[in-house]
Amino acid sequence: MSWILDYVPYWVWVVAAVAALAATYPFWSAIWFALPNWLKIALIGTAGLIVAYLAGRNRGTKNAKDAQDKANAQATKQRLETNAEVTNLNAADRKRQFDKWLRD
Repeated sequence: MSWILDYVPYWVWVVAAVAALAATYPFWSAIWFALPNWLKIALIGTAGLIVAYLAGRNRGTKNAKDAQDKANAQATKQRLETNAEVTNLNAADRKRQFDKWLRD
């Protein structure tokens, strides 16, 4: 279930929350206006912390994905270089080089 938090941008969560609050305004508005100001501030602060958490989590996932993509590109480049090196060897050199890896 945490993949939802990782791959959905934080602004989508904010828009969804605002849309849900707007759709249910008649139900919670009386409760909201009855709350003391300190509790309103605490609720708004908690919502801000949740948004900050989701933004950081999303950014961390993006950074990890970028690092993995960079590592994959480097591995592909190294594999192509190794393939080219092996392809350019003559049969005797190839046999001599690979004998250490083969077991008879």
